[in-house]
Formats: sequence, C-alpha cells, structure tokens
Amino acid sequence: MPTLPQWAANIVDNAVLFIVGVVIVAGIGVVVWMVLSDRAERRRPDGGLHAFRPFHAGRRAARQGAPVVAPAELSDQDAPAWVAGYHVGRMEPVASRK
Repeated sequence: MPTLPQWAANIVDNAVLFIVGVVIVAGIGVVVWMVLSDRAERRRPDGGLHAFRPFHAGRRAARQGAPVVAPAELSDQDAPAWVAGYHVGRMEPVASRK
C-alpha cells in the first residue's frame, strides 16, 4: 500500500487539527452565547419574550403560577388567538386571554 509523502501527511494532519480546533471553539462560543443571551433576556422589561423564543413566555407563566395550556390542548376557538400570539412573539397563558 503506498504511503503519503511527508509533506502531504503534514498537510492532512494540520487540516484535521484545524477542523477539530474550529469545532471546539465554535462549541465554546455557542455555550457562552446561550448563557449571555439567557442573562440578557432576564433583564429585559418584557420578561425576555421575543419572536424566535416564544416558549420562554410559557416557562415564565408557569413559574408565576398561571395555568399553561399546550397547543394540543387548545380548542378550535382558541387556536387563532394562539397562532396570532405565536407570530408576534407573545404566547400568553389561556387564563390571561379574555
């Protein structure tokens, strides 16, 4: 079986080490970003509710003791309100929608 010349083996080794390093740094960056964004959401006056993380509203409502209804438990009458709330980034407990 033919072997690679030393210069080619060095290129392959360096490429593998580079890819592993990028994956490790990206993983650390994602963890740091998640921690910092969670802290920033807690400081927001609206409680951290925004369009791309609507489930935070449900978690916050549950912590405050409000009854939280899962989408599967909603009736046909409630579905349009839930969909509208989802698209604007506000998922409120059913008890608060009157």
